[in-house]
Amino acid sequence: MLNMKMKERGFTLLELLLVLALASILALGALSMYQIQLRNFKVDKTSLQMQQWLQAGMSFYVDCNQWPTDSKQDPNIVEAMMGEAPLTPQECPRYANTIRQYMPLNSDKNGPFPNDYSFGPVTSQNSTTLFQVSTDIGDDTPLLETVGKMIAARLPNAASSVDESTQPKKVAVQAMINVPGQALNQSGHGFILNMQMVPSTQMSSVKQPTQADCPKGLSPILVNAITNFEAQPPTMTHVNGGAMRTTTTSQVDPNSEKVTPTLTVFGRNTGLGGESQDSVDANEVLLISACIPNEGK
Repeated sequence: MLNMKMKERGFTLLELLLVLALASILALGALSMYQIQLRNFKVDKTSLQMQQWLQAGMSFYVDCNQWPTDSKQDPNIVEAMMGEAPLTPQECPRYANTIRQYMPLNSDKNGPFPNDYSFGPVTSQNSTTLFQVSTDIGDDTPLLETVGKMIAARLPNAASSVDESTQPKKVAVQAMINVPGQALNQSGHGFILNMQMVPSTQMSSVKQPTQADCPKGLSPILVNAITNFEAQPPTMTHVNGGAMRTTTTSQVDPNSEKVTPTLTVFGRNTGLGGESQDSVDANEVLLISACIPNEGK
């Protein structure tokens, strides 16, 4: 009879409370881990999307020889870079009224926090025009500033700041990149502004770089090199196997800043005690705009 009463005995109230307390602790721990993982996912996705916009801006510059317009002032540029609308003549004269894809397919316009992105050209302290991508994240948590720093740490030339005047607080993250191929040398050797292949028939439309394109202490210069010849000039057939050399210079109209190339071909060993010279047509010209130290110009 005693054994039957012991088998029918249930849990005490203290035991039930202990089980509930342990279950609550485990649930809170799991929820905290989930929130951390979710925040890390949002940080990773936001930094990835900002990196995609930076890369899209760089590809855009290579195509159009200028940065994308300010997205806050030109709503069409967002759709145009995503391949959902044609580019306007102001956005890209070279590919005006055409559709080009700079962002990956199925890209999101908005971030996961949720947050949206803005981009456009910005002038740095040394008067260089950079491309910036920024976003504002609203997250009313004590880790707001940490979130901004985590995103900025994954991006080039990035910084974050907290705007405490808004409720809830917002963190602003901005990342910037320079002209593709531009490498400012700390030793003072200057840097390249732009490199482009230009058909010889379009050389008259090229503009000389100006002092506004270069920081203090550096001067603009335009170097051109012929990359593809149509044919040798007939008058050079008497070179008798001697080596040929070419030089290329550019004349700049001070009023229009238009560039006119001049190519001279020299034939050596002419038997006349000197060099003969003639001009030759070129299909394409490689133009290099650069900033060099004043004393090296």
